[in-house]
Amino acid sequence: MIVCISHEGDVDGLCSAALIKSLKDAKVILVDYGDFLKSLETLSEVKELYLCDLGLNKANFKEFTKQVIRLSSKIFYFDHHPQTLKQRRELETLGVKVYHSNKECSSMLVYSCFKAVSYTHLRAHETGR
Repeated sequence: MIVCISHEGDVDGLCSAALIKSLKDAKVILVDYGDFLKSLETLSEVKELYLCDLGLNKANFKEFTKQVIRLSSKIFYFDHHPQTLKQRRELETLGVKVYHSNKECSSMLVYSCFKAVSYTHLRAHETGR
């Protein structure tokens, strides 16, 4: 199963989820910032997990890393919220693909990551292939 958990409260999170739904046929779970750990706890047998626009902080980082280890899935993290270099390195050590920028919104990070795929996907849709 492919899952996308994204922020429900603004266009950035919604666009990120829509892009991943379109490109990866992911099951989308929309949550608020304080709810995404609960959503992670309910998941099992996830092949790929996409997390979008859900800032990590000191209060949730440790539990988040526990869930990453438990799931042992291919995990992609797209975010623009403040993040420490230590957090980024720890996530990457756990195998998480981190796409982070303080200058771009999460949906732009998703788009940039999948730009070549999305172009091919859209062209195939337009031509009916």
